[in-house]
Amino acid sequence: MKVEITVSKSELLFKLKAVSKVINSSNKVVPAHANFMFEIGSEVKVTGADESGNITATIDCRFNEPESTFSFLAETKTMLDGLRELPEQPLTIEIDSENNWFTIFHQSGKYKIQSHNTEGFSQVKIDATVSKLITINSLDFMKGIKMVSPFAGNDELRPIMMTVFIESKKGNLSFCATDASTMALLDLWPDVTDDSFEFNDFEVALPVKIARIVADLMARDQKIELEITDKNVAIYFGEYRIVYRLIEGRYFNYRSIIPNASVNKKILSTNTSEVVSALRRASVFANKTSSLVELNITGDKLRITGRDNDMDQLADETLAANFNQSEPFIIGFGCNLLLKCLEAVETEDLRMSFSEPTRACLIRPDDVNIGQTLLIMPLLINV
Repeated sequence: MKVEITVSKSELLFKLKAVSKVINSSNKVVPAHANFMFEIGSEVKVTGADESGNITATIDCRFNEPESTFSFLAETKTMLDGLRELPEQPLTIEIDSENNWFTIFHQSGKYKIQSHNTEGFSQVKIDATVSKLITINSLDFMKGIKMVSPFAGNDELRPIMMTVFIESKKGNLSFCATDASTMALLDLWPDVTDDSFEFNDFEVALPVKIARIVADLMARDQKIELEITDKNVAIYFGEYRIVYRLIEGRYFNYRSIIPNASVNKKILSTNTSEVVSALRRASVFANKTSSLVELNITGDKLRITGRDNDMDQLADETLAANFNQSEPFIIGFGCNLLLKCLEAVETEDLRMSFSEPTRACLIRPDDVNIGQTLLIMPLLINV
């Protein structure tokens, strides 16, 4: 069977790059997963997969539809490297499924590439008979994922922390991620008149790898559908379908670890960009192992100190601030972790709330209409 496809170089390369995000080109466990899988039928689709799931993209092209659907594998690196070297132009792809090869014709020549059968190319599938279908506005999804995903853990011994937890209750949409040292939570209140959002209660711990891929590929004006079962999740948007296994285990009650206002009574208000800049300077002089910086807060001043006693170096500067306590308060943090939290705040000013130097600190925008909460655990200061 022979099929001829006409497609732009940019369209083909973009879709291949998208699905390659899950491909391990040196996969020894399932060697077939080191390849792209092309499916030719009523549409032309390409799939990339690993042991946990798969991404499928529909390619926008013209082709003569075959009498029956067929599929083949093509080596990932060869395809990507060959297409990258071509300028933008229409390509013609001739596929000979009987002789296991295909040829890509371009303006100045051709590539002839061997294809392989799809034996061993396993895919994770969704059981639609037991699934729950949820529709989310893409702007909300992108905002939530991009804000909290940097805070997800990478410890394979605690795989549930390598997820972004998405939850909807009574029309409120929440995104949470944590690495045990820091936590980010974003609460959104979607427009109840927006028909693109279905106000059904649900929860899913989405593997952070997939969450980031979806946020990168999604257009701002698209709807996203989540099809959720106990074991898998399918994500549909635009020309993409992603199916992935969910990580076993139940996500912890993240709201229970957030101190309430009666506990974190000490409130510091300051300018976001000023404190971020000061911390970046202090990090240069902080101990390279602990990255410890000290915050010494008194009345209308915030003093930031980064020191490395082993190298006999120090950075010390004072910023204007507003503190609601008369007694001085000193607390230490890992500078890199604190910077990650503060850099996530988008408002001009922020509020930090404390209880004790050994208890969690909360960071929030200085705007009650923004449902962003960041939590960071302090470090002990060796006196």
